[in-house]
Amino acid sequence: GVVGVRVHLYPASDKGVMFDLLTNKWNDYRVRVQGLKNPDNLDVNVVGLRDMIPTNYAAAAHAFLFAEVSPYTEGYDMAYNINLDWGHEKWISHFVYDETENLYLRYSGDAPYLSYASATDRSEENITQMSFANVIIQRVPYEYTNNSKIMPVMQNVGKGNADIFIGGRYIPGYWVRNDVESPTVYYDDQGNELQFTPGKTFIAHLPPESLCTFSGME
Repeated sequence: GVVGVRVHLYPASDKGVMFDLLTNKWNDYRVRVQGLKNPDNLDVNVVGLRDMIPTNYAAAAHAFLFAEVSPYTEGYDMAYNINLDWGHEKWISHFVYDETENLYLRYSGDAPYLSYASATDRSEENITQMSFANVIIQRVPYEYTNNSKIMPVMQNVGKGNADIFIGGRYIPGYWVRNDVESPTVYYDDQGNELQFTPGKTFIAHLPPESLCTFSGME
């Protein structure tokens, strides 16, 4: 199950979130990493938070379905290169499909998007490029706290379109979330619940006006 952890500016404190890291209660479980720019330098001790979960806590059942072999092959366009344009050249994200590993490798511009082992272990030998079995571009409208562009509030209750990429293929789909207490459920182009490939999933809450493009093998 998944336990709520709030690290973004979203009014979720009254919606069952167990750890609100925007309060001072959990200062021992967060640290700002030196040398990285705020607000992207917040490191969270997820393992420590997990140990704080009451033993009698039961998370809601997860809605996702998984298939060992993706059903999205014949009739679906190839998608080996995905581009997300957030409105500024410095923020364009790319995902490149690795056929051998059946994963999408993430890039920021031309640079690989790298993950350190931890906030304290940033050694070169322990750096890995972030990769994902499933990439979902969930179209959601944005509102802004105090009209500030650095404090977006994604409106992710309701329904909308989704651009879905699995196994080097593009699946046009959509998402539904009935209320804030319910999980988001993703559907494919046939109206069936989406079948994810086992592994990590990247979900981007992209505004409807932002550009998402993809291409096949080059």
